[in-house]
Amino acid sequence: MGPSALLTYHGTVSNPGNITLTNVVVLNNQSGTTPVFTAATLAPGAVSNYTGSYKAPPVVTPSSTSTVRATSICGVAVTNSASSSCPITTSPGIALTKSCPPQPVTPGGKLVFTGTVTNSGNIILTNVLIVDNQPAANTRVLGPITLAIGKGTNFSGSYTVSLDACASSGHSDGHGQ
Repeated sequence: MGPSALLTYHGTVSNPGNITLTNVVVLNNQSGTTPVFTAATLAPGAVSNYTGSYKAPPVVTPSSTSTVRATSICGVAVTNSASSSCPITTSPGIALTKSCPPQPVTPGGKLVFTGTVTNSGNIILTNVLIVDNQPAANTRVLGPITLAIGKGTNFSGSYTVSLDACASSGHSDGHGQ
């Protein structure tokens, strides 16, 4: 199961006491303020099952806590809770494109490149950083940024082409280079 998938959980609520409970309500911290179970009464020794669900958060192992609150018929408030951690399968991924300027740049000229970076995985990416090897190794082009699932952003960078740079067009005009 990956982040944003519907995670369904099951539980039981029981009354191990010797007096009937009233206004029984089970809430879950991941499901919000809507109860996942309610009962007007729960007799001594009675057990009831409940099922809830929530959209899996973008963390690897979310903790889920269900809390039951009730009142005895004598007016005494009772509460209890149970927690579980359900592992979530993540598939982080990132896509990167980089484009050269439409026209060749001459030695000594300014080369401006553009590109995009996209989160192609199923979990939020943090501290996304793009560096380039020009004009020096690890020159920062973008970031650090956070990329939501399926989201991307454009970037650009530039540097002055070295005066002793050689052509790299990949074609020849027959006159040598």
